[in-house]
Amino acid sequence: MSRTTLRAPLILTDEERQRLESLASSRKAPLREIQRAKILLAYSGRMPIQDIARNVGVNRQTVYKCIDKALSMGYEAGLADLYHGPRDPVITPDAKAWVVSLACTPPKDLGMAAELWTRSALAAYVRSRAEAAGHPCLAKAAKATVHRILEGQTLKPHKITDYLERKDPEFDRKMREVLMVYREAENLRRPSGHHGQRGRETGRSVSGHGRSGPSSGSRKAPDRLPGLRIQAPRNSLHSGGAGPSGRSCDRKGARMPSEPGVCRPSQGDRYLLSS
Repeated sequence: MSRTTLRAPLILTDEERQRLESLASSRKAPLREIQRAKILLAYSGRMPIQDIARNVGVNRQTVYKCIDKALSMGYEAGLADLYHGPRDPVITPDAKAWVVSLACTPPKDLGMAAELWTRSALAAYVRSRAEAAGHPCLAKAAKATVHRILEGQTLKPHKITDYLERKDPEFDRKMREVLMVYREAENLRRPSGHHGQRGRETGRSVSGHGRSGPSSGSRKAPDRLPGLRIQAPRNSLHSGGAGPSGRSCDRKGARMPSEPGVCRPSQGDRYLLSS
């Protein structure tokens, strides 16, 4: 038989008991709050500690902590976690200021070849110089540590944006003059009486006799219409009749040589037509 505890009883009002019962039967509340509500309800009914731990599914130390908080600060404190004071910061403010000062210094001023810092390069430099600079807390600083230090500052030295500032009030006039010089040089390089240039622009060329005609790059005779590749149905091919276009076709689907614009099937067409 379990021994009765010597702690003081927990007295709950009807409103407090109703709230604990609602929390203990909840399906949306955090599990730790549900377990603590069950512990307080069971203890208010004078159930032994060992039985409470077995019914709730926790150890006796958890039951003791919940009951002691409720007895000393009220049942609401028994449902919540106690405030845990944070540990003393490992990285001192002086060390953080040193990292920020390094980030504001160009790497080339520190004897490095790079123009800008990266987080990885800055973290490696911090680790290699931390002991000599008097900041041993940064001897094992990773890239994430350097990132958090820089993110905590209003100054973002690792985000550098280049820009151009126009200081000359006559910049627009000088820019127009320079552009006009380039335009005049381009006009001088282009012959003014060259007919071929005009012909290329208009798509026509002018011969030496003043007659107009097709451009020099075009053919003398008109182009033939491209031959049509005809794939006739199976029965028409075997019968030697007319193809899909109504013209006379041989067994392989090509037009007869007697017609103008002879089209001979390619190897792929022969394979398709023969199948």
